[in-house]
Amino acid sequence: MGFLADLNIGAIARYSLNDKIDLQTKIRKSYASFHFDKAYRKNFEIELTGALFIRDKTKLNNEKVLISGSTERSGAYVYTESKFFNTDLPRRNAFGFNATVNYKTLGVNPKEGNDHTSNEGYKGARDNVNFSTLSIIGGLQFKRINASVVQVKKPRVNRIFDNYIVMTIDGIIAPINTFRDAISGEHVGKDLKSDGLKNAFPLGGRVTYNVYGSIPSHKLAKSFRYTISSSIGYRPYLGFHFDFGIGFMILRNM
Repeated sequence: MGFLADLNIGAIARYSLNDKIDLQTKIRKSYASFHFDKAYRKNFEIELTGALFIRDKTKLNNEKVLISGSTERSGAYVYTESKFFNTDLPRRNAFGFNATVNYKTLGVNPKEGNDHTSNEGYKGARDNVNFSTLSIIGGLQFKRINASVVQVKKPRVNRIFDNYIVMTIDGIIAPINTFRDAISGEHVGKDLKSDGLKNAFPLGGRVTYNVYGSIPSHKLAKSFRYTISSSIGYRPYLGFHFDFGIGFMILRNM
């Protein structure tokens, strides 16, 4: 239903009950919208995820460990000297299934989704509607963990291999989709559809990719580490979507 874009703040928490079950929750809310209409409800989203891993193996992966390095510039030339060695470090790979319950709400303009070429779409008067959707999301989850600290005696340095990557390939079912008038709050879904809004097929899909730190800060890792979260896919009524986030890990216990 047209172009929507906003900036969000939020948080992600992930917890492993045991080697086979992980739990994750994500919440975010927009604080700036590119639609520039203050009457629109800003984006809010919360989701709860559980993952069950049926395969979990640890294998050795050859890594390059840098001992020291220096760079010198002479005229148009740059000279780089480094000392390193290669060693085998453990890397954990897990595969399983995940299930998610997702709730999302945001403001939309049903007129923006019209196909002006074919003159198909919403022909009513409403241009400020709050849309909410409850989705069930499920699919495959892949997890990879590198969590090694290599201690070099001479010179005395620590080299940290600290990555926790989670990737999912999901299908989306959205059985509950509601539209409310932004001013009165009344349900207007039937009115919108009687005035030409297409009834979207309640299926979609997405791919997510997340990067976290894997080593607790008291185990020589940095206290604040970057995290990345991203998702791309298709959702009923909303159509194509893409989101990308970058933040800091503030706590890692295990």
